[in-house]
Amino acid sequence: MQTLTLTQFIQHYQGILDEETVEKLKLLEKEEMTVEKLTGRLYVILFPEETDFMYDSTFDAIDRKKGINPMKKSYTKKHNDKRIALGLPPLDNSGLSTDTSAFEFCKRLIENSNSNK
Repeated sequence: MQTLTLTQFIQHYQGILDEETVEKLKLLEKEEMTVEKLTGRLYVILFPEETDFMYDSTFDAIDRKKGINPMKKSYTKKHNDKRIALGLPPLDNSGLSTDTSAFEFCKRLIENSNSNK
């Protein structure tokens, strides 16, 4: 990833983000809180697919353990397309993240934004 601030990120990637996400990011830009809290909020806004498993039913959880993604293919494709455009690995076959790169991505954005204030 380039060294982008949150503002630059929004401008550069607005085309791959939905309107609701862009609005949430613009509100987040105005927040005054610790790097850790901003990173966590940004992570939840940009990568909701990484916490979907928390809402799994018993049957969904069983499927995920078998490597089956219970999410709709269109939902998974949308998020994988976004992840690939951002230079991040796609979700695995079960719909789970393979590493912490999305969180690290968010942390770098926040740190870059704070260093440019």
